[in-house]
Amino acid sequence: MKLAEEMVQFCDDNNTGRGMTAKWRLKHFKVVEQQLKDDEDVLVCFIGLKNFVDIAHHEDNWAYAITNKRIIMGQKGLIGEKVVVVSLRDLNDVSFKKGVVFGVLTIDTIKEVFNVGLDKNGASSIHELVTNALMDLKEEMYQSSQPVQQVKTDDPYEEVKKLKELLDMGIITEEEFNLKKKNILGI
Repeated sequence: MKLAEEMVQFCDDNNTGRGMTAKWRLKHFKVVEQQLKDDEDVLVCFIGLKNFVDIAHHEDNWAYAITNKRIIMGQKGLIGEKVVVVSLRDLNDVSFKKGVVFGVLTIDTIKEVFNVGLDKNGASSIHELVTNALMDLKEEMYQSSQPVQQVKTDDPYEEVKKLKELLDMGIITEEEFNLKKKNILGI
């Protein structure tokens, strides 16, 4: 997806855009559309309450898009626009908690944590769509790094050093790193 209209349609088709009119969803997703690069595609998009604490404490509805490179958050106000962009390399974790009225999707990044309030009826499906998209992207990043990882050297410490670089980039997990390190060092 590249166009705001496509993102609104995705929200309609997947129940990920509740809480506001189609007209306002389009305005918010136009902000996201303007941020997209030529080589970037939106995989999942949704509407949610940014920095949600409770029903009375949040930064109103924002459009969220998970792309093949970043997470883009956009809001069109009556006057002006707001945009937050997070590189997938800066993403630590995504978690989810479902309450009685709202679900909360937490996006934990290197710099800050975003709590997104979601309509309880669509919250679980949004969490599943986001998680699946991010897992697929991580798998693609991991597979694209395989040739680098499989290069053998005579020095096992050089191999561990290369694995550490993959860990630091978020391509492999700590668990994968430790397992491969033990195999390389014969521990």
